[in-house]
Amino acid sequence: MNYIHAQHNTYKYVGECIYCGSTDDLHNEHCIPESLNGVMILEKGSCEACGRITSRFEGDYARQSLLAVRTVWNMKSKRPKKRRPTEFPIRLTKGGENQRVNVPLDESFPLIPMLEVGPPGVYPNRPHKLGLLNGQYQIHPFKIRDDEHLQKLAEKYEAEDVSVDFQIDVSGFLRMIAKIAYCISVWRFGLKNIGERYVVPAILGTNNDIWNWVGSDGEQEVYRHTKKMLSDHDVNGWFDWDGVIHARVKLFKKSLTPEYEVVVGKLTDVAHGFYQSIGRI
Repeated sequence: MNYIHAQHNTYKYVGECIYCGSTDDLHNEHCIPESLNGVMILEKGSCEACGRITSRFEGDYARQSLLAVRTVWNMKSKRPKKRRPTEFPIRLTKGGENQRVNVPLDESFPLIPMLEVGPPGVYPNRPHKLGLLNGQYQIHPFKIRDDEHLQKLAEKYEAEDVSVDFQIDVSGFLRMIAKIAYCISVWRFGLKNIGERYVVPAILGTNNDIWNWVGSDGEQEVYRHTKKMLSDHDVNGWFDWDGVIHARVKLFKKSLTPEYEVVVGKLTDVAHGFYQSIGRI
């Protein structure tokens, strides 16, 4: 398997929309969203219409699910620094009653909402470490601050318990993972070499079959191989003996966040034959 990562903005020219094939109103397409500090860019790789679709679910995750994390870590944002939030809510339990209060940024307790999901529908019998089946998921938030910070908040606000609300759009999140895998596959193999593009209808929302193509086995393969690398996120890509393209996506790779397998599409016969002839997988 080949791990694909970069630390600085890196461009690869496409010249047409990787989703619909249009050559009008083209914009750059970040393989991993810019809001997640993505740096691999398909130059002129998305038309305005398709870009609006992908920006919607990427934006929902960045603005709704990850706003506190991105603010604390000072991640990329189109919002001017002076307009970024300076307070975030926590939930206190005092005397058996819940109350929601805003606290300064340095006291906030941000979470990264993520999902543990079963195997892709095209491989329904693949085992999952947690026993999840295709279409099943568990919401798994990851802390970016330790429990000692939470205890200090409880002491300061004289609370029996401190918690944080979070949200995640399950379908939108999986479409974002599929979009990352597809963009990286275009980066690695070239758009013209991908004959069948299984995930594109699900990414665009024209098919409701995202669970067929995105899943996981619950293992930490990328973490074991790349935790010493400096990039924020990592994707590895390969194709099998039938020319089917797979990618494994891990966001926030220095943590034990879930890793996702995406069945992206299939190489053209010509591309498949060529790569096999040079011993590349």
